[in-house]
Amino acid sequence: KKLLESMALEIFIMDKFETEGVDKSRRFRIMEKRVREATLYKYFIATVRDQATFHETAIRVSYLFLDLNAYKNDPNGNTPSTKPENHEVAAKTAELLSKAKEIIQRLDNGESFEKLAGQFSEDSNKNNGGDLGYIVKKMMPAYFSDPAFSLEVGEYTKTPVMTPKGVYIIKLTDKADITEKNMDRIVEDESQKNKIKNFLTRQYISNYMDGLTNADDVAFLYKRGEIYNNTDVIFRVGAQAYTIADLEKAIENRSTRKDMESCLLYTSPSP
Repeated sequence: KKLLESMALEIFIMDKFETEGVDKSRRFRIMEKRVREATLYKYFIATVRDQATFHETAIRVSYLFLDLNAYKNDPNGNTPSTKPENHEVAAKTAELLSKAKEIIQRLDNGESFEKLAGQFSEDSNKNNGGDLGYIVKKMMPAYFSDPAFSLEVGEYTKTPVMTPKGVYIIKLTDKADITEKNMDRIVEDESQKNKIKNFLTRQYISNYMDGLTNADDVAFLYKRGEIYNNTDVIFRVGAQAYTIADLEKAIENRSTRKDMESCLLYTSPSP
């Protein structure tokens, strides 16, 4: 019902535009061009996303974090938060480094990383015993991921990791090669799994688009701001030219297929 109502409304609007001549105005052409661009882009991204593959090393890490605190608060609440002076930052940094070294010594003596993280870590991850879960390269800032990826399973950073936010002690608890096929088996947490999948898919799409634009046999003729007709060529691959009409036909075929699948799914009886 909702689909039919939406289709009927679109037909009504287009008929009204034609009756009043709005469809011939420059403003309408500009809006039409924007919708066309958005639709083409959505179709392209959806197509590439469907074929995304990846093969990455993922690591599971735990960490203990000591916060440097970028701002200092008035204990009486009379003045707003202010940035500490340089000498205050230096003193706080020295204090955190000393504390981190003491914790690392306790780790060297055999104490549990999870227990110490729960006791000393200064962010919400302490509730998980410091467990961050799985990450892949570039998901985290380099100051965190570089030392994390340099560890072997079971190792922790023997020296405190100083960052703009504070001091970290990082432990590597697992390492695995993940693909789009084995992701579900390795990463059990759904939220974490979706973050990694989305990150790697975006990376795949970016690399795919870079490959297209830099290919020797591809020429892009698209110019932002122009209004296109169906016969206009927007890119060429070798001797084959692709027009707006070609892409819209592909969109129509894909949309029709998806709509049919949705309708069949919606109308199929429950098992």
